[in-house]
Amino acid sequence: MKTLVLFGLCVLTANAAEFTQAKAGADSTGNLVVSWREIGLDPGKLYGYQASADVTVTYWCLETGVRHPTGKALDPVSSVSFALPSDFSASNSGTVSGELLLSPPPPVETCDLGYRRVLHDVTYGNVKLVEMVSPLEKEIDGVFSVLMFGKTVGSGKRLPTY
Repeated sequence: MKTLVLFGLCVLTANAAEFTQAKAGADSTGNLVVSWREIGLDPGKLYGYQASADVTVTYWCLETGVRHPTGKALDPVSSVSFALPSDFSASNSGTVSGELLLSPPPPVETCDLGYRRVLHDVTYGNVKLVEMVSPLEKEIDGVFSVLMFGKTVGSGKRLPTY
């Protein structure tokens, strides 16, 4: 916060909080990592952040106990994923740098006996980061996908490989 003295009166002016960096990327386990840097904050003050994204995920049921497993895709699950709100303390220079993690939703369907459920692929889009004190929202452009494993087979579907 800056103080301006004008004709003997004390006037407080607010810092202009802004995101100078905000990015996202899917990691090798299917999570979305949202990271950012925000400036113009009150030093030492706690700021709450939350991230959200639209997510579509596909799980497979794979036969267990065989060298070359066969499987079938479960119906894709689409939902909105939210990171738990987290508080970060602004540094002495009035900045916050942080990361939040969004996880794919669990499958809705179950697998038959003798099969196990595995995450096949996940795609995130419409990623948003919200700083809840100012409040300030940042949309992060892009679609972030990860194929956990697989190779294309004759039907055009991907089967897991180990």
